Amino acid sequence: MLRGRVFDEGGSALEHFPVEDWIVLGRDEWEKLLPRPPVQVRDSWAVDRKISARLLTHFYPPTENNDVSKNRFERQSLKATVVSIHEGAARARIEGELKMRHSFYHKEDGKVVEATVVGFIDIEPSSPTIRSFQLVTEQATYGGGTFGVAVRSK
Repeated sequence: MLRGRVFDEGGSALEHFPVEDWIVLGRDEWEKLLPRPPVQVRDSWAVDRKISARLLTHFYPPTENNDVSKNRFERQSLKATVVSIHEGAARARIEGELKMRHSFYHKEDGKVVEATVVGFIDIEPSSPTIRSFQLVTEQATYGGGTFGVAVRSK
């Protein structure tokens, strides 16, 4: 589940309305979030670009344009690093960034989303299974204003 909200005026005329969206990943997609076994503390990997794009394309404030197929990345990345392993479960910190063209209406207007994101993914490497996934904007701007987005697994 993904939630977003504008923090100050200037980025969106819809700043007083929180938004919610659902991102559903198939097994073949969410498995690309996982590290290759064996998993050890300090292991790092870049998240598959197609999967990071599926997640990050929803990182924009409320606008009248909700067609994510019109979003265009200038840059995007997600990297995960295992920070702990305890009783068969591993926790990895996720860090990333994006710069994405997202028009307020349905025609090009030059507006750009820029954001840094951070989060965690808890996994069972032996299964492989994702126990929990959380990703939030650390800093995010759009059209002169700031906003926030949070993603969490259900």
